[in-house]
Amino acid sequence: MRNMFAYMRSSGADDAGYFRNRALQEQAAAQKATCEAARDRHDQLAAICRFRALIASSRPQFGPEVTRERNAVRVG
Repeated sequence: MRNMFAYMRSSGADDAGYFRNRALQEQAAAQKATCEAARDRHDQLAAICRFRALIASSRPQFGPEVTRERNAVRVG
């Protein structure tokens, strides 16, 4: 189980930054697009990337310290 938590932490560690950068790239592509259909598609992709960045930034990160807290026996 420990390997799974390490994987989850490493895979989500910079997802928010990645999707923020992709949203900026798509927004720039939408501004440069000469075709209305391409502009709409780039706008849609930018919105999706902004949403994914928001989700990734608010998602708790899993790691051994969180696992220890969950498995700790509480006395009292």
